[in-house]
Amino acid sequence: MNQALIRADQLIQESALILKKNDTLNIDQLHLNEDDHLYVYRKEELLFWSNTSLVPQRRDLPRSDPFRLYETNTGTYLVYWSSHSGYDIFYLLPLAVRYEVENDYLQASANPIIFPIRTVQLFSTRQGESLPVIHSSGTYLFSFIPNIHEWHDQDKYSDIVLLVFLIGLFLAVSFLIKLIYYQAYKGRFEQGLVVLLLAMLLFFVLNRVFNLPERFILSPEWLYFYRFPWGTYTLGSILPTSLGMFLIVFYVFRFFFYSKLYRQLLTAGFLLEWFIPLVLLLTTFILVALGYHLFYALSLGHAYSLDLYQDIHFTTAKWFSFVVFLTYSATYFTWVHICVKVTSRLLYVDKYVIPLLLFSAVLSILFVHKTDFFVLSLFGGHLLYVLSIYLFRLAEGLGNLKYRHFIYFLISGCFSAILGATAFYQRAQDEMENSKKSFAKQTLLENDQSAEHVLANAADQIRNDIFIKNRLIAAVGRKELIEQRVKRIYLSTYFDRYDIQVSVFDAQGIPFLDDEGMSYNELRKRYGESKYATEYPNLVFIKGTGPSLPNRYLYFIDVNRFGTNVGHIVLNLKLKRVVPHSVYPELLLDKRYASKDEFKDLSYAVFENGTLSYSSGDFNYARNFPFLLLQNDFLYRRGINVEGYSHLGIEGEETTKQIVVSSVIYHPRHVLTNVASLFLLQAVGLLFSILAFSGFLGIQRRSLTYATRIQIYLNLAIFIPLFVISVSMVSIIASTYSEDTRNNYVSKAENIARNLAEDLQAWRSDDYSREQFYSRLNQLSKYTEADINIYTMQGQLLASSQPLIYENHLRAEYINPYALMEIKGHAVKSVLMNELVGKLRFKSVYIVLKSPETGDELAILGVPFFDSRRDLEAQLIKVISNVIGIFTIVFIGFLIISYFASRSLTFPLRFITNTLRKTDFDQKTTPLIWKNNDELGLMLSEYNRMMANLEASRRALSRSEKETAWREMAKQVAHEIKNPLTPMKLGLQHLERMIKEGRVFEPPQLEQPVQSLLHQVEILDDIASSFPLCQNAYPGEQAL
Repeated sequence: MNQALIRADQLIQESALILKKNDTLNIDQLHLNEDDHLYVYRKEELLFWSNTSLVPQRRDLPRSDPFRLYETNTGTYLVYWSSHSGYDIFYLLPLAVRYEVENDYLQASANPIIFPIRTVQLFSTRQGESLPVIHSSGTYLFSFIPNIHEWHDQDKYSDIVLLVFLIGLFLAVSFLIKLIYYQAYKGRFEQGLVVLLLAMLLFFVLNRVFNLPERFILSPEWLYFYRFPWGTYTLGSILPTSLGMFLIVFYVFRFFFYSKLYRQLLTAGFLLEWFIPLVLLLTTFILVALGYHLFYALSLGHAYSLDLYQDIHFTTAKWFSFVVFLTYSATYFTWVHICVKVTSRLLYVDKYVIPLLLFSAVLSILFVHKTDFFVLSLFGGHLLYVLSIYLFRLAEGLGNLKYRHFIYFLISGCFSAILGATAFYQRAQDEMENSKKSFAKQTLLENDQSAEHVLANAADQIRNDIFIKNRLIAAVGRKELIEQRVKRIYLSTYFDRYDIQVSVFDAQGIPFLDDEGMSYNELRKRYGESKYATEYPNLVFIKGTGPSLPNRYLYFIDVNRFGTNVGHIVLNLKLKRVVPHSVYPELLLDKRYASKDEFKDLSYAVFENGTLSYSSGDFNYARNFPFLLLQNDFLYRRGINVEGYSHLGIEGEETTKQIVVSSVIYHPRHVLTNVASLFLLQAVGLLFSILAFSGFLGIQRRSLTYATRIQIYLNLAIFIPLFVISVSMVSIIASTYSEDTRNNYVSKAENIARNLAEDLQAWRSDDYSREQFYSRLNQLSKYTEADINIYTMQGQLLASSQPLIYENHLRAEYINPYALMEIKGHAVKSVLMNELVGKLRFKSVYIVLKSPETGDELAILGVPFFDSRRDLEAQLIKVISNVIGIFTIVFIGFLIISYFASRSLTFPLRFITNTLRKTDFDQKTTPLIWKNNDELGLMLSEYNRMMANLEASRRALSRSEKETAWREMAKQVAHEIKNPLTPMKLGLQHLERMIKEGRVFEPPQLEQPVQSLLHQVEILDDIASSFPLCQNAYPGEQAL
């Protein structure tokens, strides 16, 4: 509060300085927000206003106290004002806003900046138990009583409590993860799994009992209940449950195959070897059905849809819904992987796997209702997915990432995307069918509740119209002016679907015009029966009996002045056969009577006895709808597609009456768009997961394989440019569409200005009466299907084709001050402004109306386009759908190309690896041949040169080793020769000595020396014989 008042004081002081210096104040001289209410008066004259939601008269504002509570039809404001140099400067701080009607755009609430709750009671004086608000200076401002339930919730669960809860939850989850990992690493997988299951069960029970997330998050998106076949849950329950399921499945994936339980299963008996795989395969089909119902429920949340074709806005709850989708996708992939591996291990013979899989599919189909076609189709897709895992061995070696594992991931992601898109499609179809039936039910009720409500409000205003009262009292005067005024001002374009007749009667009930027929009293008597009554006392509904006698309303209005009846007015509204489009803004419809959003794009036709009674909407039933289809039973059961529209027939209680409600068909390309968007979402999640996994391996000083890194780099090199280009394309095309839309709006407003300038000149010159000009204004509004407002050059409202906008106090009768500044201050001819009423944002075009004769500025034309945001969103949906489809196709195409690119890049490595694996230094090395003169060719050339050098070195080493061996052998031979020569020499020396001494040799004396010599000669002969064996040891060039 103090911050708001400080800002108010700053704006007042800043305005005072500018006025003192320039004596004028322009809105561009101040830094204002769209919710600032600043007003400047000089005496009673309004000089400046900053907001068009409220422009008060000076007489209604305080003249003494600087602070005062100010009550208006649009809310309660705290007025802070100051007087400077003859100027009264006011700042109105909104405390609470309210509207005479409530709908999706207009909702009463307290100012969220000041009050943390939506509902408060405000008092200008102290009231009993009310809470006072005091200014920092000690001045009493106001007091309030909050809604006790909202205040209790806000006070009980403060941000500090929420922070403590989140910290405690984080610590609990961290402890749980450490505990189960400790159990698993100790070989106690079963105990860890039991602890995890019990923890998840405890959290689920606490969540359901205490509504833990909703206790802290009071957003409607988180409080919205999603309906499942087995119960209703909020997003705050679904998100942690899905994360818990993934944690359980990931724990099994991480530790089950190392557990004692797994080893026991491998040695189980014959019965378990078949029963366990069957149960596991059945659980995968159950998981598919669970995912379908999950996405079916999540596809339509509070004020958002996951279907890209229906909603392109992103809220916090929508992002978390996509997190649930990613969590389910990861859970599905992991669990199916586990089941496939366990099944293939237990069934040693592969030929038994496929029959068991088919049998499990048949069992699953038996438990699904035969009309649930989409679940059956998804079961077929799941069957093909599991078969592909078996046939192509995709589940093998997942710990060592390879390219086929990327294919594995993407195939799983593709099926999950198809599952999600199918659920979105079916939910959209069911919602549309329910909308058609609901719409048809309301139409068959005959009563138009929205028209009755608007008509009742119009009647109240007609009763209090001073002009009408004066005309009825006047003895002379044109009473048809009353009819013109009623049609022009009070019966707005909402009633374009009716032919309107206004009958005027005097106080005695006699019609002013002779051709009016019955008197007022006769009409009241004729239609005063209960069968014509509605919930409004003076409104009767007359049910039509055929095309020539359509439904109609009569509203009886008694006009009184000073308690005396002065006349009567009867409004007669007959439903047209073909209903035109209406530009009646949704702002004026109360939520009790406004049509639902899903009704806006519906066309419908009512047939009686096979003849078209009346129709409404874009579809031309008279030309494009074959009436023979009314006899087709399928039209009434599921609907029939004709001419790009889906038609559903509903029969009334009277068998001769049928209503056909039609909508644009949900085109298959919209399904493909959702498949593509969900697939890309998973692809992005996969890339980030792999990058995170790579970082985890880096922390553990491990690394991915070279081929895997190449694949990651290629995928990133593909994805990032495609993403940047796609975002740029969407931005450029959206900007182009936005510019085209702005040009169309300006062009339409210029056409209106050209047609209206002459009429305005005629009115200003008294050639037209006011009633004639207003009639022309409403006629032009009807033909152009646009609301038209005319302002004076000073910014005050002069005329409007939709006066109820101002009479219901949705806007003040003043022009947008920024538009006025652009036109008068900057002398622009036309300006397009963004505007806001309640929660509805729209665009308005302002154009100066000039006299076609003199060129003088007559007034300012304002044309609001309440559907501008919806039109732009429809164009953006088409653009984004096309871009996502192209992105996905190109991405998948580049993934296929990247496969061959990675194969080509890693082929030299595989080639070198295989060659090196065959290399043996005992054999001659074959050079590696690479024909391309690229970097790899240079590397292989260096490799071959290195191998040649190694070969030369090997040969030199071999020669050196042989020479060394020869030398050693020669030494050994010399030693061996020397050994026998020594005894020979000694024996011969002994004989020589005996000869010199002249001794006579006796045979016994010669035998020993001779034998010794012979023995040594034999030794020498053996040595000589061994020489030929050593010739190969010659250290020359040898062939290896």
